[in-house]
Amino acid sequence: MLDITCGNLDFIFRIVAYIFKFIQWIVPLTLIVLIVIDVFKIIMKTEQKTSHDGIQVIFKRLIYAVIIFLIPLLVRLIFRAVDKGHIDSGISGVESSNWVTCFNQYF
Repeated sequence: MLDITCGNLDFIFRIVAYIFKFIQWIVPLTLIVLIVIDVFKIIMKTEQKTSHDGIQVIFKRLIYAVIIFLIPLLVRLIFRAVDKGHIDSGISGVESSNWVTCFNQYF
């Protein structure tokens, strides 16, 4: 961890970190549970059209789960890349000259 005083942003970044972790884990797990339910529905039905539609729904949910899981990772990568530059925050209470460094402290 970095030893940075983020001032007023400390609380905000902590909340954002919890939200990211929640989104990154709970939403994809929920979608996987729905995929399992859809698989059982497909197994129970014998109609080919229904099976084809169900498989499409499964693939869409699987893609959504992967995308949602990767969004926080991509945001972190972007902020770490931005952290390499020097951006003046202009935010009162932030001792660091780079607000992105404060963000990266929590992620």
